[in-house]
Amino acid sequence: MQRVMRTFLAAVVGVSMVLFSCGTPQTCSTCVDAGASAGGTAGVVDAGCTGPCATTDLLVRFGSRSASFERAQHGRQLDGRAYVEAHSGGDAACPSMNSPTPLRTLAIANLRVLPDGGAVTFADGLRVSLFDFGGAVTAAPLERAVDARAVARWLEPGVLVSFELTATFDGGTLTGGFVAPHCTSLDE
Repeated sequence: MQRVMRTFLAAVVGVSMVLFSCGTPQTCSTCVDAGASAGGTAGVVDAGCTGPCATTDLLVRFGSRSASFERAQHGRQLDGRAYVEAHSGGDAACPSMNSPTPLRTLAIANLRVLPDGGAVTFADGLRVSLFDFGGAVTAAPLERAVDARAVARWLEPGVLVSFELTATFDGGTLTGGFVAPHCTSLDE
């Protein structure tokens, strides 16, 4: 069931999801906090992902209706690509075949650090899809972003990733950041 749901979410997002090439945070030039650029040491998070880096505060708004996401998780595909889901409701543990359906899920594809260390955008292939199973924000069960922008705060694929994210939907917006520990159940 979980593999079917993940395959469905990946198909709906409709793009390949690229894995970051990154070593350990202390040696990786692309493991940066929100205020740094890749290649510089000022932004490298030596003590770990803490403060805003370790916070999930995503907020989605459609008109006067808004809702948040409590957690995010990432997995790795066999070909080295990444997959990220942010959730509200359901079980906080890594997803399994028996996990309850969350209220909302955000499928985020193609997160990566660009060679210049800048933001990855919709034009670069970043895709965000909202599944509002509980109908808290929109009556449509699926909304696809028409624009998106992400800036890496921490990258250690297979361990932890963290990004600032904004997305625009027809009639809605998403703002905030997320931290996503690795879930082997999201791996292929």
